[in-house]
Amino acid sequence: MLLILVSFFILMYFFLHSLGETLDYRKNFVIVAAITMIFLSGLRHEYVGNDTFVTMMKFDYYSETPWRYILEDFWEKYSNPNSDTGKDPGEEIFDKLISYIVPDSRGFLIAIAFFVITSISIFIYKHARTLHSVMFTYIFYAMMFYPYIPNSAARQSLALGIVLFAYTLLMKKKRIEFIILLLLASTLHKSSLIAGIMLPLSYFNKVRLVYYGAIPAFLFMCFFYNEAAEILGAANDIYEGYILNNYYETRGKARPFMVIVMIAGLYLYNIIIMERDPNREDNKYYYYGTALTLVFTPLILFDPSAIRLASYFGLYLGMCIGNLSNITTITRNGFIAIIAIFYLRVASQPDDGYRFMWQEKESERHKSKTTLLPTEHSKARDVSLTYTWPVASA
Repeated sequence: MLLILVSFFILMYFFLHSLGETLDYRKNFVIVAAITMIFLSGLRHEYVGNDTFVTMMKFDYYSETPWRYILEDFWEKYSNPNSDTGKDPGEEIFDKLISYIVPDSRGFLIAIAFFVITSISIFIYKHARTLHSVMFTYIFYAMMFYPYIPNSAARQSLALGIVLFAYTLLMKKKRIEFIILLLLASTLHKSSLIAGIMLPLSYFNKVRLVYYGAIPAFLFMCFFYNEAAEILGAANDIYEGYILNNYYETRGKARPFMVIVMIAGLYLYNIIIMERDPNREDNKYYYYGTALTLVFTPLILFDPSAIRLASYFGLYLGMCIGNLSNITTITRNGFIAIIAIFYLRVASQPDDGYRFMWQEKESERHKSKTTLLPTEHSKARDVSLTYTWPVASA
């Protein structure tokens, strides 16, 4: 499906570009791309994405749960998430509220896709300045993050949608509003607080220092990703489970080093852009977001789902390349080469496992695990809900 989607983006770019170079067709591209991706995400099979099936069952569960249980121990779940009280209490509230609008869990998937992809599309439209920048940012997002955001990680997808609105406020120097939205996003997924790094950077105008300083941080993460993951997972016993998972060892899969190489290559390409950018300080958010994408991407060597951390900053990388690739002949030719490499990469894996809801799809792993809903251990709960679900390959 990614091959078809990327091909569609490229063809749509050439079609719109052929209608007239003097016209701005960014809005047309964004609208069509958003509708297409919402359609694909909302109608995907429940085994597409690790968490899709569980997300649907959670929605059915919370939609029938009384509000007094939804709101119970909210602060405890937020400040001290654990296996007894649960975590990310904003999810329960969101599910309950949406249940008044959508009829079932399939409608819930469509609602999540609509919110997240609309947020991403608005962000791209506001900050990707040219048609080819819009195209490239969508391609980069589709290849790097779309399988997770929103096609697997519902809570973090919703958090990212809020974070992107927060970034727009921050770029307008509305820092208090940025903090408020960031805190709201953190009730859905605590990892969104990592986007707060952009707040102190917004006061800092040394773009070259930050950009080059990210390189040793990147190398550190490449060699000490286990230690970095332990620090991130040590906050509570729920997230500590990622540390104990030993994803690659238990599944016998190779680590995705090529993803690291690709991000590093894009980063080096951006150095050419940055050194020739006369408005470097004005474009600092794009460079800072690119730098943070580089720093956090190596965590996928620990667990592939860690790409979600990089997703909080990744759109900046795509837009930085797209917005500024016309600076010189070298960067223009490099941009064409990057598009070609991206297309060849996605073409090398034509079947990425996507299936529509009406198609047949089995779990990629024939194992299963027992999962408990976060509120199951609540002292006010008088029922026990345990279910078994297939574990899909990440």
